Amino acid sequence: MPEIELATEWTARLPGLERLWAITKGLPGVSIAVLDGPVHSALDAVHAPAGTLDDHGTHVYSIIAGTADSFIPGIAPSCTVRSFPIFGDGKSDAAQTCSQEKLAENIRHAIQEKCQIINISAAQQGDLLHLSADLNAALQEALVQDVLVIAATGNQGCACDTIPASVPGVLAVGAHDECGRPLLASNFGPWHRGQGIIAPGKGIPGFCLGGGLCRATGTSYATAVVTAVAGLLMSVDLMHGQVASGTRMRRVLLGTAIPPDEEQIEKASSHLIGRLNVAAALDRTLQELKTVAEGTVTESMPDESVQSVKWAQVAPAAVQATSASVPAIAPAGLTTAGCDCGGGAERCSCGAASKKPQLVYAIGRLGVSFISQARRDSIWRTVNGSMEGDLKPISNSALIDLFKRQPFQAQSVVWTLSRTEVPMYVIVPTGAYAAETYRWLVEEWTDADVEFASMPGVLAGQITLYDGQTVDVLVPDFRGMYSWQTKKYVKALTDERKKAKPSLTATTIATEMDRFLGKIYFSIRNRGLSPEERALNAAATNAFNFSPIIVEIGQEGMTLRDISVERSPLNRPGSEYYDVLLTFFDPNDRQGRAPLRARFTIDVSDTVPVMIGDPVTWHEY
Repeated sequence: MPEIELATEWTARLPGLERLWAITKGLPGVSIAVLDGPVHSALDAVHAPAGTLDDHGTHVYSIIAGTADSFIPGIAPSCTVRSFPIFGDGKSDAAQTCSQEKLAENIRHAIQEKCQIINISAAQQGDLLHLSADLNAALQEALVQDVLVIAATGNQGCACDTIPASVPGVLAVGAHDECGRPLLASNFGPWHRGQGIIAPGKGIPGFCLGGGLCRATGTSYATAVVTAVAGLLMSVDLMHGQVASGTRMRRVLLGTAIPPDEEQIEKASSHLIGRLNVAAALDRTLQELKTVAEGTVTESMPDESVQSVKWAQVAPAAVQATSASVPAIAPAGLTTAGCDCGGGAERCSCGAASKKPQLVYAIGRLGVSFISQARRDSIWRTVNGSMEGDLKPISNSALIDLFKRQPFQAQSVVWTLSRTEVPMYVIVPTGAYAAETYRWLVEEWTDADVEFASMPGVLAGQITLYDGQTVDVLVPDFRGMYSWQTKKYVKALTDERKKAKPSLTATTIATEMDRFLGKIYFSIRNRGLSPEERALNAAATNAFNFSPIIVEIGQEGMTLRDISVERSPLNRPGSEYYDVLLTFFDPNDRQGRAPLRARFTIDVSDTVPVMIGDPVTWHEY
């Protein structure tokens, strides 16, 4: 039976849920408001307009409440779950968005209807300066009434804040895959990180219009999961004679989240505070109930409602100034996906979460692509305004101008790294330095003197581009990113060559430089995956960016003969040392001049390879 299989899937995805279900499947006294698109039952679903916001609202609702016939069991089916449509009927363009005023109106309506939890699977990209005074007031009213507002962070895949998830007092929710890794599309803005958790958001089962089971991916569905778990935990409170408290439930969920492990610390911001932990949240809830029953004093906690109200008292002057120009809220992105861990870890490669990530240190040309044809078309419209006609190619100059006017648009395109016209990797910045990384990509891509970029990082799945190419995803480490400025090298080498031999003409020197640089570039053409490739690319980057060896070679008129890489005989515990040996020779005097050899020792055990000591050079007679 589908309902039995889905129930088993949920208990596998959410350890501790089976124990929580043994206590309660929810109580009618816990009322949950779903602020989303219109919701359709199994009876009228066949007549509903599929592919609209009705789909989105129905799917989100069914994750929490299930369906009346139990075909979709739902996580909290016995709670009172109510739909508050905020997007209209979804049939017209005007109904595809919701203004902040409309959202505020429905929040107040849910509060008036005595809902204890409000689920908002929608997000508008923007910081707190984009928050209208009306929406701010509605959210603060929810806090004062001890109502828990749970909101999606959105699916732009950027270190950007969204409304309402970034508003203080809201519980922000991002999404992770079947193995606990944050989805690349899940936002993690600065305000999200201190008040958010991530939850299962890939291939989430739900009821689809037209009948049957559908799966979808995104922060919308992760938010519904957290809302359902919160509803169950509030039901436990009611069973023990306690009043359901949104403030306490928010504190429990944040305080019991599973923090990222040691290997994920550098990208901890994309994990927000941590992953939803149903088992620990249940234990914390029961322990606090026991403490209250025994009449003992618990550890004092800050009054979050008071703190948030204090913030609200100083914020309105700023938010009121921008409320007139606030753009409409759009629903969180919606895509379908099929893989989940409910049917067995071997099918989804869930064991990958416990393995060390694949390190990469690649060298290639920066480029720009798009995640979908729709995204490309929207960028074209942004560049060309109201211009009508066929959507023509977008020039680099147009994109450069767009990034200057609207720097955040750098997160709307896909950044690629390639050695030919075919991308090797899609670059997806995450973590605390995502904004700086995007800024660097724009600056280096728009610099005509930059020919290549050195890019360290880890592999994180694949992305299919709008033209159908499926490309590996590289999550970069900002610490070790460098650009290769060919003109700078040519000038330095030309000056040194003229000093050594003034009689050489500019044409002769240019030819020498082209051959020399061409040999270097050709010799390091690889994907930067194996330890040997990463050591080679790091040594080449070091030589061209830091080392006087290249100047010495240029002064002597030598060129590269070959490069070899071998495991170093000396290693520290936990390190991976490789020796990179570059051999140079004089093409005009092969017999008369001894080759020059340069050795670089590189430790490739970390994301960013490290040179051990200074490079060593000698003539081999």
